[in-house]
Amino acid sequence: MKKIIFSIGLFLISLSIYSQVGFNQHTIMENVNFTQNVNSIANGDIDGDGDMDLISADDGRIKWFENTDGNNTSIMQHNIGDFLGKKVFLADIDNDSDLDVVVYGVTQVFWFENTDGLGNFGNKIVLEDTIDTLKVILDVAISDLDSDGDEDIIISHNGSSSDPKPLYWLENDGNANFTEHIIAAYSKDLSISVADINADNTKDIITTYQSGGVQYIR
Repeated sequence: MKKIIFSIGLFLISLSIYSQVGFNQHTIMENVNFTQNVNSIANGDIDGDGDMDLISADDGRIKWFENTDGNNTSIMQHNIGDFLGKKVFLADIDNDSDLDVVVYGVTQVFWFENTDGLGNFGNKIVLEDTIDTLKVILDVAISDLDSDGDEDIIISHNGSSSDPKPLYWLENDGNANFTEHIIAAYSKDLSISVADINADNTKDIITTYQSGGVQYIR
């Protein structure tokens, strides 16, 4: 992949919004043993009943919240696992037409299979573990990077000369079997996004990196 630097240094955008959009606050749940230090939430139809459910990751638990009546007025909590999560994703990892759960913590990227499409999840499956090399996961993105119809996973961590693969992707064969490919070494990308930046009908990777810039890689 070719790397193109957009900017070096601090990149600031000032945006003025003149149109007005109104929002009303709706409390989903309160005063429950919800979680501590919620780090991430995502939404999707986890149980396949045609409405939006929620999932959360925190400092000690992964949980999902079933929208039981379709109007978010009746919510049921489900515990998936007692693990630290910095960010949580919903994606069809094993290509069986339901939403699985992908999480990354400090040193691990792992997922839970939605075994029946109804929100019953299997055991934790670890995709990446950097604990032995004392590397910290910085960000993860999920996208069909090679356009073969399944979801791949892009990972960045604070690599070093002894482990020069801080930005790499896991190629999914469609059955949740993954092959690792290094994208860039020594870049220490703090955040990752995927989009077709140059309109060539292929996925590009946009990152912010530690020295203070924004780049895209194609």
